[in-house]
Amino acid sequence: MSDTSDSEVEERVATIEPVVTRNEALDHIARNLSYGLSIHADKTWFLDLRLYKRHYQDRFHWIRYPPSSSAVLEESERNNEASLEPHLQSGLEYLDFTGGPIFNKSLHLLKERSPGVKELRIEDTRDSISPEALSAYIQSANYLNRLSITKSMGTAANTQVFFAAAASSSLESFYYNSLITEGIVSRAFDQLVNTVRIIPFPELKRLKCVAEWNSLPSLLRYLQRLSELEVTCTHAVAGLLSMAGFGTFCPSLWVLKLNFTSTEEPFEMSELVKLVDRSLVILEVLEIGGMKLNVEGFKNSYFAELLGHIPRLRFLTLAWAPTQELTEFALVETAKRRGKALEHFEFWGPVDMRRLEKSGVSFPLMKSLVIGSMVSPFDTEFKDEMAAEAAYVVRLLRRIAPMLTKLNMVDGAEFDALVEEGWEKLTNTKRINGMHH
Repeated sequence: MSDTSDSEVEERVATIEPVVTRNEALDHIARNLSYGLSIHADKTWFLDLRLYKRHYQDRFHWIRYPPSSSAVLEESERNNEASLEPHLQSGLEYLDFTGGPIFNKSLHLLKERSPGVKELRIEDTRDSISPEALSAYIQSANYLNRLSITKSMGTAANTQVFFAAAASSSLESFYYNSLITEGIVSRAFDQLVNTVRIIPFPELKRLKCVAEWNSLPSLLRYLQRLSELEVTCTHAVAGLLSMAGFGTFCPSLWVLKLNFTSTEEPFEMSELVKLVDRSLVILEVLEIGGMKLNVEGFKNSYFAELLGHIPRLRFLTLAWAPTQELTEFALVETAKRRGKALEHFEFWGPVDMRRLEKSGVSFPLMKSLVIGSMVSPFDTEFKDEMAAEAAYVVRLLRRIAPMLTKLNMVDGAEFDALVEEGWEKLTNTKRINGMHH
């Protein structure tokens, strides 16, 4: 830092906008005149201390902030009940706590001082919060409609907490990163339906979770309002993929993302097609992937059938271990059925762009394309020829997808790098020209 007098610092502090979010301003104040922030504390409605500035948080802990609607505290050992308490204002609606040794008392204070919290993101409390305290808070939070219980919550995220979330009458969005099993779902839902006499997750529209595949039918059975579903799937068994019944249970689903972390044997492409049945008529986003997902038996007819089930599709991702079966045909078939509407397409197979030159393929709205690799007709020792071919591929891509802004090849081979470099130059030139106009 350059030498700066107190009067100069005070002059800069006096010009800080009421929204104090810029790390440069916080850094400057914390290093030179942290008490200067108190001058403008009555105007501060949002304070965000970013991860790489966490060592300055204790410089501000003594300031009593005015009623604030949002608070974000990045992971830090300095995050504790004392540092959290000043942010628990009566008007608080959003709290993002990403790590630190807070205890049950903090949840009690949150309930008492900030009863109107609508969104809570909490993770890695160093295993210092009990399941009983967390579930009690969820049950008492009458306005909570977005809840994220993410990584490293230890014993705090258990069946009791899942039950409390399922019983919430206000929850619309739920991110739960502990494994959901068939046993957890059965125990929680049986108690809610048969004993308490309420429908699980009555208002839930968005669910992101980690779950065993065989738990999905029971989990989705009551989620008829669900519109967005993202599942990290474990223990999926070939031959039983279609059992999930997404369309049957969730007719309002327009986002479906499935990431398979483990499979016991290869899946047939026909099984993946059955995942998306004809009842999902409003589905716009479909992602199926996982590095451990092994898919066999790809046939053109299966791909055409898959697209035929999704008349409103705009974002399609088929991302599993690189395969030679998904090729440029996927682009041809997709263009025939969804070319006019598709905005993102990802599949990890090779593409020979020369085969598309006279195919009539067109993606007028596509903004993002991710493939396995670009096929080059030349070996790597023919540098000039490869460079010329890469330039040709770039021009052809621009003609096929004039709105494309993101292009990526997963393999990262030498020819892929040439194409990506040429694409960057083309898009940067277009962006600069657009600024001049």
